[in-house]
Amino acid sequence: MNHLGIDKEQAAFILEKKIRTLTGYQQLETEEHLAALIIEIKRLKDILSSEETLKNMINEDLERIRDEYGQERRTSLKPPAELLEEKDLIQNERVVITFSNNGNIKSTKESYYRTQRRNGRGVSGMNLDDDDFINNLEIMYKHDNLLIFTDKGKVYQLKGFDVPETQANTKGTHVYNLIPGIEDDENIRSVISVKVFSKDQYLFFTTKKGVVKKTSLSEYENIRKNGIIAITLEEKDALVNVNLTTGLDKIAMLTSSGQSIVFEEEDVRPSGRSTMGVRGIKVGTKDFVVSSDIFDDTGELFIITQNGYSKKTLFSEFKLQKRGGSGARALKVTDKTGPIVSSVVISEEDSIYILTMNGTLIKLESDNLSTYKRNAQGTKTINLRDDDIVKTVARVSEEEVEEETETLSK
Repeated sequence: MNHLGIDKEQAAFILEKKIRTLTGYQQLETEEHLAALIIEIKRLKDILSSEETLKNMINEDLERIRDEYGQERRTSLKPPAELLEEKDLIQNERVVITFSNNGNIKSTKESYYRTQRRNGRGVSGMNLDDDDFINNLEIMYKHDNLLIFTDKGKVYQLKGFDVPETQANTKGTHVYNLIPGIEDDENIRSVISVKVFSKDQYLFFTTKKGVVKKTSLSEYENIRKNGIIAITLEEKDALVNVNLTTGLDKIAMLTSSGQSIVFEEEDVRPSGRSTMGVRGIKVGTKDFVVSSDIFDDTGELFIITQNGYSKKTLFSEFKLQKRGGSGARALKVTDKTGPIVSSVVISEEDSIYILTMNGTLIKLESDNLSTYKRNAQGTKTINLRDDDIVKTVARVSEEEVEEETETLSK
């Protein structure tokens, strides 16, 4: 009885029953079970034969599971993979892009350049050849754009992440390896980093024949891989320089014969991307523009000639004129000085690099250079061999780099 879980009265009742009665109970139970199975089989077949019924049942089960176990989503849905761009997969880090005079370009994480006090030893920035030097430095984000302008009037575009990231003391790669459309006879004239292609900023172009053009930065947002025409040039003309302006700046231009002109940027109306521009300065038959820059009331203009004569002149010496004139003398050019090679706007904290045709490179500190009047000839800056001449000059703003890296490290 203990094994069956029944008491004495139940046991006695069972023992009094005949075998035939017990068998009848089992048969009735089996028949009832069979009838229930038949009904369940019919119900399941009806469900499987009706797609609508099957979907309704699945929905009911899902709603029940949702009501019992549902919770707020812990993940966010992103766009489909086909809508992702390359930049979406790259961290938007701050980098230092350095560009050398011979065309080597490289990217280094900004964090490598630690903040230093003045007169610090610094860190190695680029392992260059003896006749090469850094003439452009851009601190930008990897998602920003790098616009590269050539003397042919074309512009090419790279993203910050397109420039190979290397250690700071390496040479980098030549820019021709990154821009498949650039031609062998094209020379790079300007490099500008752009975060947003704003309608309120402009690109100001200057050509060898004295033509200037101002075009909204927004017109250069979509640039093909093989580049686009940034300015239409006349025959035998070439692009000299491109500046990023506000539309309200003052422009200073200088020719090889020593003529200069300073005028309001507003004197030049904005024009389309493929236009030719208007006259900025009137040049003679044998004269040509060697440089242009944004006029800085607090800075000075450094001028270097082919035979190594140079000088600094305060911008207060240059009177504001209307564009298109012949300008005024910025340096007295003679056979001894040779024609002017280039000029740059500098401040007391800047350094000047001068490169000669034979590869001699000299670095000068701005505060060690003498300031002269506008009509002065200047003084001998570099002693050249008989077969050598000055080829180019570049400004490196030590103060700008120091302040920028200090700001970024805070």
